[in-house]
Amino acid sequence: QNETKKLGSKNLPQITGTADLRYWTTLQTNILPGSALATPAFPYPQDRAIQFGLPYNNNIGVNLKQNIYDPSNQADRKISRLNTETQKLLLEESVTNTKLVIAQAYCNVLLTQEKHAMSKTNWQRNKLNFTYAKEKSDNKNLIKSDLDRAALDLQNAEISLQKDSSNMELSKYYLLNQLGMNLDKKLVLTDKLDVAEKDPIPALE
Repeated sequence: QNETKKLGSKNLPQITGTADLRYWTTLQTNILPGSALATPAFPYPQDRAIQFGLPYNNNIGVNLKQNIYDPSNQADRKISRLNTETQKLLLEESVTNTKLVIAQAYCNVLLTQEKHAMSKTNWQRNKLNFTYAKEKSDNKNLIKSDLDRAALDLQNAEISLQKDSSNMELSKYYLLNQLGMNLDKKLVLTDKLDVAEKDPIPALE
């Protein structure tokens, strides 16, 4: 827009001015011979020093220029308008892309939170299963291979829970970064994906 205004100002009247101020502390002195001033009453006058001119000289000028028609200026203005529109479109595209990235980061936080909730439910279920299997094994009502299997399931559930917890925190940091917020700020989302199991699966019987 500034470039367009500059191009438009080319057709405005252009006024320029100059000023030259000079002052001489001494003027040129000429010696006039006394014989040139002789008269019958003064036949032998003395030579006389004479100075010509003034000790200052001032010159001031003003120039006014008005462009009637400049074809190149019209083309430059069209190009400038096109550039301005292009910049506006690029800015709108940048804003849209930023909003899209933030929306994707927001959805990713929701997904990682839900996956973490499901992993936590799975860990709780396997913990109950292992506790129940341990009691049956202590009472000699469960073979060792079944107890080992329950212990392995619990261990895998703990690993999955830790992994999903880490992914959830990373997704929150990424969203805060896209929003330009401090990474230490607590993030609270207003939406929630309610797909996790609410009731834990019963332990092994």
